[in-house]
Amino acid sequence: MKQLRRSLLFSMTIMIMMFIAAQAFAEGAGGEIYYTKPLKSVLFSHKLHADELGLSCDMCHFKLFDMQALAAQENPDFTMDSLYKGKYCGACHDGKMAFASNTQCARCHGGVKEYTAAMEREKKNPTPKRSAAPGPLVYNPKGAGKVTFSHESHLQAFTCKNCHSGLFSMKQGGSKMKMDAMYSGGFCGKCHNGKIATDATECAKCHAQ
Repeated sequence: MKQLRRSLLFSMTIMIMMFIAAQAFAEGAGGEIYYTKPLKSVLFSHKLHADELGLSCDMCHFKLFDMQALAAQENPDFTMDSLYKGKYCGACHDGKMAFASNTQCARCHGGVKEYTAAMEREKKNPTPKRSAAPGPLVYNPKGAGKVTFSHESHLQAFTCKNCHSGLFSMKQGGSKMKMDAMYSGGFCGKCHNGKIATDATECAKCHAQ
């Protein structure tokens, strides 16, 4: 009975932590990004796509875009032709989900004038620097002890891709976890297996006191 209670508390803890993580991620990343390739210039607005249209982070990351801003511009296939074939922005801008990437060009491409104006605005009112990942997540479950998950320490050994989106969805409430799945190598148990990291059954390693 005591073990069952611990399992339920631990499961609730993880679910709430992931809920908080999704919110922190949405608040801590994004902003406006100006692409200068393949044609200058295109404004991508996280606010429009995520907040207003309600698209989840893992619709684009990591299948279409890395987390690092403008990393796609370094790829040799980041061309308009690739977009027309359904890659990058073209995965959604296909004429069905959103207007096609080979139509209504001016809706995305503001040109040199818009880019220059945007850079001038940025000089006068710089966008606050934001981390690509949320900070520590702290939860105080009743009777189980405080749990702290540190993105910083995990990112010293792993990348965002190690957990998102294969193990954990970046969509708020997108991961429905069970302790049995964790013990079988799912979710945190993928690494917390007693080999790569502390075994998930060692409660005191995560729960303080």
